[in-house]
Amino acid sequence: MSLGVLTAVTARESARTFDSTSGSFGRTEVAPPAGYGVVRLQQEFGASKSVVGVTLTALHRGLDSVLAPSFDRRAYAGGADWVLRWDRGAYELRGYAGFTHLRGDARDIDRVQRSPVHYFQRPDARYLNYDSTRTTFTGSVANIWFRKTKGNLLFDLQYGWESPAYDPNDVGRLGNADGRTAFAGMIYRQTKPRAWFQNYTATLNAFTEYDFGGDRQALFSELYGEVTLKNFWNLSSYFDYQPSSFDHSATRGGPSMRTAAIWNWVVRLASKTGAKNSWVGRVYYGGDDLGSQTYRLSGEISVRPSTRFQFTATPNYLRDIEARQYVTTFTGGGPAATYGSRYVFAKIDQSTFVTQLRANYTIGPDLTLQLYGEPFAASGRYYGIGELMAARTSTLREYGTNGTTLARSSAGDYTITDNGGADTLQIPNPDFNILSFRSNAVLRWEWRRGSTLYLVWAQNRSGFEPTARLVGFGDLVDSFGARGDNFFAVKISYWIPVN
Repeated sequence: MSLGVLTAVTARESARTFDSTSGSFGRTEVAPPAGYGVVRLQQEFGASKSVVGVTLTALHRGLDSVLAPSFDRRAYAGGADWVLRWDRGAYELRGYAGFTHLRGDARDIDRVQRSPVHYFQRPDARYLNYDSTRTTFTGSVANIWFRKTKGNLLFDLQYGWESPAYDPNDVGRLGNADGRTAFAGMIYRQTKPRAWFQNYTATLNAFTEYDFGGDRQALFSELYGEVTLKNFWNLSSYFDYQPSSFDHSATRGGPSMRTAAIWNWVVRLASKTGAKNSWVGRVYYGGDDLGSQTYRLSGEISVRPSTRFQFTATPNYLRDIEARQYVTTFTGGGPAATYGSRYVFAKIDQSTFVTQLRANYTIGPDLTLQLYGEPFAASGRYYGIGELMAARTSTLREYGTNGTTLARSSAGDYTITDNGGADTLQIPNPDFNILSFRSNAVLRWEWRRGSTLYLVWAQNRSGFEPTARLVGFGDLVDSFGARGDNFFAVKISYWIPVN
């Protein structure tokens, strides 16, 4: 049996402010004092070393009337988990079940309900109880997973849920609640070398998710294969398919929207792992029934000319054309089919080029130099802007047609008119071109046994233009000259021998 306890207290934090009218400086509180607590109890038992455990977390904040709408006053989370093994670990039954409970000001709980994690305000979500006056918020989570882990034929079966009000984000992380999920997978593997391969694996799996209102959010199936050849090169590929479903988050708090049927195909070839010089190549292609297309080329090259120096480059180029990219929402003036609001989407043509560069050089037994750099460039061009015609569809009423007008200024901003000019909509230029360069250089010197000196130089450079053009290798080079910050640090540790 093991027991762990962790507590922490954070102080009140404030920020300096400036009033442009009076020209005076001041201070305002931005974070309240808070106390955190975590308790973990775990018990191991049985010949196969099965495990059961319990975890509880608590958070209390000392809020005043200014910060009460922005923070939960109390947040609790907890649950039990288990890993039951038998037949010498050949079979496992894993799972967990837990809860979250939030308490706070009504304005704070309303903020949580309307956040992207929950979107309780969705006008077509009849199964949700959106209440702007509530002061508590309680949800549950559970998952059970049965799998076979030994032999040539393996399988996985899994089922779980996150209730609509489940929210561990005060002491954890959750992107979106409100889902019941199921997974089934089967793996066949051959680990004994044969005439032309060392081993191979074939996998077939499927995943689905439904929200608590019964709408399917995803249905995903994948066929995967991998083989290691006699020369230890590795070849793998997979094909996946997702039929059309619904997305209750696509309109950012509005009604559900139909998603496209999606397919993807990937091939990867890699040289022998651990070789002096190695490489990886990967090709990705995908599309959907709305006209989206994705192309990606990526890979890795690793060169080790000597035992003291190693260089690695990981380039990645992506061209992604999405047929339904969310732009904004205009409340009021929309059709009854979208509950009176306009949910604006567009096609977007994105290009991204990023490369990770790493170099390690051992100068001597006690002196090493490590370098890391990541030049990054991305662009996005929006076109075909329109509004969702009806809930639970993906059809757009494209602006500039169907009785609307569309004009674009020299700055790239859009002006749309509808209903004979009675309604005028303004959309700032959404196009972008971004450059970024981040790097770290670390010199490590163990100047005496157990005592180390670190010299660190980090850069964070970035640039932005409201234009749209495809990025290329020249943009990666330009990122080195972008404006940014330099950070220097010195760290020293001294070992004091104590007998």
